[in-house]
Amino acid sequence: LLRSNFMGSSGINAEYGVVFADWYNGPLVKHIKFYDENTKQWVVLQGGGANIPALNKLLASWDIVLSDKVWYGKFGIGPHGMEYASGTSLLSFPADGRVFYTTLTDEATEMIHNKEVIVREVPVFGLHHMRHSSIAVYGDSSCIDNAGHVTPCFWLLEETLDMINRRSFSFSTGIDEKLSPWVQSSFRHPKLASTPLFSKYSRVVQPAAEGGQVFRSQKVCPVFPAVESRDFNDTYPIGQLNNKLLSLNSDNQPVDFVLMEETEDENSMKLFYILGFITFLMVLVVCFFLYFMFSFFHKKRIILYRVRTRRRV
Repeated sequence: LLRSNFMGSSGINAEYGVVFADWYNGPLVKHIKFYDENTKQWVVLQGGGANIPALNKLLASWDIVLSDKVWYGKFGIGPHGMEYASGTSLLSFPADGRVFYTTLTDEATEMIHNKEVIVREVPVFGLHHMRHSSIAVYGDSSCIDNAGHVTPCFWLLEETLDMINRRSFSFSTGIDEKLSPWVQSSFRHPKLASTPLFSKYSRVVQPAAEGGQVFRSQKVCPVFPAVESRDFNDTYPIGQLNNKLLSLNSDNQPVDFVLMEETEDENSMKLFYILGFITFLMVLVVCFFLYFMFSFFHKKRIILYRVRTRRRV
């Protein structure tokens, strides 16, 4: 999550920025694959939870680097329960910044080598204040999206913005946890895995003619001109339906206009009533015709009955 003016035309020029990252591990990307019964082929991941190598290039101006580790686990920050679904950790951070450490499980090692490794003092959140700007980084974005059933952490975003606004490293009242000074970790830099189909599905890069990848041309958001508002008087006496009415604009100048003609909905209602009346007349005529035919044949039966009776007598 970055502020709209996070990046300037001459580089990074931000008032503040908040980053919710995710995991990326080259060996794990190659390890996770499944056999598709429909295509009869092995399907290999083309990317991780986030493009950490590209994100590290963005954060390099602040000396912030994210690692290739994949962590999961549960912990608490004050009264709030946190769930780290699959996230990364900080590899490098400014010395004058502050970091939150917790205990997590190495998910990449567990999935590749089938071995559970629990590590203490994993840096998952960092906050750094500069002269005119601030930046905060959290290693997992699962708690702020709707992709999985993870405990929401929108409160952390609010707390981060509050600390940035106060230019402080302390949480608000009610949270006893404190951010600690940064201690250099021994994790590795993430490297892009050789995924040949990555550019096919990516919206950022595309395959180049001479090999490799190039950036796609990004679409420019359309800019629509603002429509000038105009006040008008939509109340009028019944006897003046066909007359021009007088209205005042924002400059209190009279503006003449003619009432709009009947709308399509009004015409449809009129047509509906006319068709209903015609249908009613047709039903009435049919009823009279049936009544006449019934009376005619009934009288004819009575006459025939009398004639037969007289003949017998």
